[in-house]
Order: sequence, then C-alpha cells, then structure tokens
Amino acid sequence: QTEVKSKTPRVPKQRENVDTTEIKAKVMKKIDMWQRDKSSDLRFLLSSLDTILPNWTKIDSKNLISPKKCKVYYFKAISHTHPDKVDPNATAESRILCETVFMTLNKAWEAFKEENDL
Repeated sequence: QTEVKSKTPRVPKQRENVDTTEIKAKVMKKIDMWQRDKSSDLRFLLSSLDTILPNWTKIDSKNLISPKKCKVYYFKAISHTHPDKVDPNATAESRILCETVFMTLNKAWEAFKEENDL
C-alpha cells in the first residue's frame, strides 16, 4: 500500500508592509553616487561595487581589463544581487538596493557585450 502525501502549496513569506517611497529615494541617492554618470561602464560599476554593497569584496581594476574576467565578475555580482537570491529576511532597503544594483548591472552588461563583441 502506497502512502499518498498531501501537497501543501508553498505560501511565500509575507514581507513587512512598509511605505517604500522614502526607502526608494534613499536607495536612489546611493545608486546615483555609485554610478557617477557612468551607468553604462561595467568595469567602473564592478570596481566600485564594494562602496554600495556591504558584503562585496573590492575588485582590483587590473582584474577587469580582460572582457572575459569582466564577464566572470559580472556573473558573480548578478548572483549576489539577483532578487530571487536576496535573503528573504533582509530589510526592505537591502532588497530594493540589490534589485536596483541588479538592474543597473544588467543595463551596463548589455552595453559591454556590444562594445566587446560578446
């Protein structure tokens, strides 16, 4: 006799109900300071990522000369900031910051691929 396991649907954790308007404004100030009019310069964004993400180790600029190395660091950064990978218990500010960094890096990656025929 086989036992039938009931499949209970997974319910996502409720995130705290917070007015994110102020948080988004605060995060955008940080993002603007991080980008410094270089939002499409992937090498610059990766080399300065440690200034905006607390758990990110600084990448030396000489490690970003090769397009292949940039690609490796880009994918590491994306896996670190991907909205699905961010700790569900993280603060609203951390989640918004990671999501915004993720989108910024993706846009810069598209420009980088064009420039370097990747």
